[in-house]
Amino acid sequence: MKNKFLQLFTVLLSVFFFMIFFYGKIIFHPNDHLTTDTGDGIKAYYVFADHIKNDTSYHQFQNMNYPYGQTHIFTDGQTGIANVLKYLSTKNPYFETHCIGIYNMLMIFSWMGCALFVCLILQRLKMNWWFVVAGSCCITLLSPQIFRMLGHLTLSYTVFVPLSWWLLIKYFESKKRTVFWTGAIILNSIFWFFIHPYYVVLNSVFYIAYYFVHFLQSSKQINSKLSYLLHAVAQIAVPLIITRLYIHHYDIHLFRSQSPIGFWDAHARFNTVFAPSHGPFRDIFNFFFLDGDLQYRVWEGWSYIGLPSVFIAAFSIIKMIRYLFRKKITLIFKPTLPSILKTALWASVLVLLFSMCFPFRLGLDFLLDWFPFIKQFRSLGRFAWIFYYVFTVYSVYIAWLSYRYLRGKNLRLMATTFAAFFFAIYLIEAISPHSETSDQAIRPVNLFNRSTLNDDYRQVIDSIEVIKQKYQCIIPLPFYHVGTENFGKVSTDTSIRNSMLVSYWTNMPLLSSSAARSPIMEGKNSMQFFSPPYFKKEIEKDLPDKRPFLILLSHGDLTVIEHSWLMRAAKFFQNDKFELWRLPYDSVFKDNSAWEVTHFNDIKNNLKLSNGFYSAWENEALFYKNFDDKQSEHVYSGNGALKANKKNDAIILEKTLFHFIPDKDYTLSFWFYNKDELRNQGMFVIEEIDTSDGTNRWTVFDALESMTIDGDWSLVEKKFRPRNTTENISIIFAADKYLQQDFYVDDLLLKVTNADVYKLNEGKINGKEARIVKNNIPVFEEIK
Repeated sequence: MKNKFLQLFTVLLSVFFFMIFFYGKIIFHPNDHLTTDTGDGIKAYYVFADHIKNDTSYHQFQNMNYPYGQTHIFTDGQTGIANVLKYLSTKNPYFETHCIGIYNMLMIFSWMGCALFVCLILQRLKMNWWFVVAGSCCITLLSPQIFRMLGHLTLSYTVFVPLSWWLLIKYFESKKRTVFWTGAIILNSIFWFFIHPYYVVLNSVFYIAYYFVHFLQSSKQINSKLSYLLHAVAQIAVPLIITRLYIHHYDIHLFRSQSPIGFWDAHARFNTVFAPSHGPFRDIFNFFFLDGDLQYRVWEGWSYIGLPSVFIAAFSIIKMIRYLFRKKITLIFKPTLPSILKTALWASVLVLLFSMCFPFRLGLDFLLDWFPFIKQFRSLGRFAWIFYYVFTVYSVYIAWLSYRYLRGKNLRLMATTFAAFFFAIYLIEAISPHSETSDQAIRPVNLFNRSTLNDDYRQVIDSIEVIKQKYQCIIPLPFYHVGTENFGKVSTDTSIRNSMLVSYWTNMPLLSSSAARSPIMEGKNSMQFFSPPYFKKEIEKDLPDKRPFLILLSHGDLTVIEHSWLMRAAKFFQNDKFELWRLPYDSVFKDNSAWEVTHFNDIKNNLKLSNGFYSAWENEALFYKNFDDKQSEHVYSGNGALKANKKNDAIILEKTLFHFIPDKDYTLSFWFYNKDELRNQGMFVIEEIDTSDGTNRWTVFDALESMTIDGDWSLVEKKFRPRNTTENISIIFAADKYLQQDFYVDDLLLKVTNADVYKLNEGKINGKEARIVKNNIPVFEEIK
């Protein structure tokens, strides 16, 4: 017992000093730093800190996705820990003002928790004390979750997998306290759900695989199959049921995406697990074996097991092949390993295959129709973490057996050299990612700490505090709305960071949002906010009053639509980082169709008619196609629309020769049917083909970023600048065999970007009267 305690102490002390070396600035001053101030990282800090400081509910988040808000568990905000600190902050404000520091310390010291439970697992393999110590440190420090400290912070808790595995080991070791350990497993899974919902799913998949393999390996030795089954079902199902009931009770938002983007892309690959993504050996691997760029892009699948484990994997495969030829198949499925590894090893292999999107990638994608809940796991690559921890423990044990074998042959120097190299390579490979991560993590200052705010932030916050009661919400420009998978827009890191920080300090809600599984219709309504005032906007009925909106403008390119709405507002504040603009309520919702028609009639005689469009110069409307010759059950205007299926390449515009004005931007637009989930998912391509040499260029875009939405139709627009004055252009929908759904396109227009082009209209458009069409947007008669 004393020796085991010394091992634990040595492991914890070693990992502690390692973390001090790389993250000392954060450890000694945790409330002065953010490990990242961009993207999902700043979002995670924001929804955590803002929930503690500003929310009145323990379950809802009010300052994002205005006017709807969001259920906090879907925000990536560590609801469980945030609510504990929220409650404690009512007793002592320290827990509010220092919540970021607490967040940072939990994140970093989870590495010591990981080392602790890895050590407890390795101790059961009865190896030399220094094998246990070195193995525990190396496995911990090479953990693939390290890069989550720069992005998905709530998924950076390295303690999770070793703790969950250790609890399962304790259950199987227990003879009389099985109920206690089953209860501990259930509570552990529920606890981690309230850190991030993915954790409970990771546990469930691991436990399902574990019990499946264990039953096959040991069915004859299981004394009470009923008791065994009850415990297995309780450990797997009870956490899922309880957490599902929590969501059912507290999630007041409807119509969340059931088919999130990423299932077919964000999975592990062979090279993300068995080849280094960082470190001194990466370039060597990529040069000889791998597509390094592909590996680096699929970062969700990063679960590199280390070069020593790669050699152990190769050795194990060769050994299994030998067993196969010798017809010793039983030794493959029931390896002569300690009980904690015999089952876990094969269970982790099954989970690894799942993380690699098997068997669905083998043409068995129809299984997703039978088990549609699986499509919720859009980041399958995360499941490879389980394989990482189990296989590295297995590798250390195999290395120990090799070491012991060499010593048994009286080759002590060779044994010691082998062991030293084995762990030295692990350590060398661990240093590189920590060096890279720590270099980035210690730079950002904690902008949720008033003392670290610069003058630009202080000025805009103080200005908003004076007038915030006069405004409904903040509209950040460039705008972003992420998470519905069907309607949304990405933005700049600057806009995201600035808007979230200003929202936190002023307690003003954002029209924008960044949250997983955001309700589709809420996202659609938010994007439709930017449609012309004469469009019916569903969000209007959900707004509490008619106060104006506060535009927070950050540096970054605006879309044409964003710029047009900025021009409807009035600027009243500016410094080096921010601008504040007042956008009146009527500018957004008061029908101005009569003015648009009158304006057209006033200028009509000065316009030129070309290609059926009126414009200031000829050929500003270069091409128009109404698809009236196509049969379709969904039509935006006229008598027809293009209908095609996403599983095949679809030609929207056949190769056509165009003569462009030099140095001009052009905008392609068309109306796209947006009703039903998945409809807006898919990729369109503008293909430019040089007439002189036949070379081509692709401009890629999709439908979900449309900010002009007329009911079930969205105006999809893409700006591009032709390479040459004469080119062949074709418009293509790129096939996606996993999106077997029809789509509909109507009224395609190619025009000069900064030109206003008009077309007279006869008949109804989308069931409504429109006298003119401006820039492919119908100007409907006054909304009644």
